[in-house]
Amino acid sequence: MAIVDVSISGSRNGEVKQKALDIVKENIKNSGFKYIETPMSNVIEGDLYEILKLVRKIQEEIIQAGYGRTYSIIKIDDRRDKKGTMEQKLNSVNSKL
Repeated sequence: MAIVDVSISGSRNGEVKQKALDIVKENIKNSGFKYIETPMSNVIEGDLYEILKLVRKIQEEIIQAGYGRTYSIIKIDDRRDKKGTMEQKLNSVNSKL
C-alpha cells in the first residue's frame, strides 16, 4: 500500500482559481481512498496505480473546466516490505519526538 502526498492546482491567465481547488477536493473526497487534508496538500493511502489514475483524472477535469495549465506535486512512499498506514507512520514519528 502506498502513501501519496499530492498537491494539484490549476492556473488560468496566471491566476489560481478556487474552482480548480474544488475539483481536487471533490474528486479525492469521492474516491473512496482514505485521505487526510492538510493546509498545503492531501495525503492519500491506497494502491499506487489507482491513486495515480485519480491524479490524472483530476488534472483532466481541471483542464476541461477551462484552465490552461495544471501543477502537480507528488511525493510517494511505496513501502512493500511491511504493511503500514498513515496513522502508523504518524504514530511512529511522534513516538520518537
